[in-house]
Amino acid sequence: MKTESYAKPLHLSQRIIEEAEGYAIISINVKENKELESLILSFGEDMEVIAPASFRDKIAEKIQATNKKYTEKNIKIVKSR
Repeated sequence: MKTESYAKPLHLSQRIIEEAEGYAIISINVKENKELESLILSFGEDMEVIAPASFRDKIAEKIQATNKKYTEKNIKIVKSR
């Protein structure tokens, strides 16, 4: 994650594994859930899940699905009354 992004810890279990100019690698000990997914996604490009691979893949799938929504050409516009 970019260092500007972690002023407030993600979780009480957060530990800094590595820190350098412009980024930090952190570790948190939590169960995967919707709230965690939303929190990770809220950081946008400033956050990257490294492990576990299954959670990284889940986040990547959500990003790809969101990207598809914004890049599809067949957008239906519904007029409200």
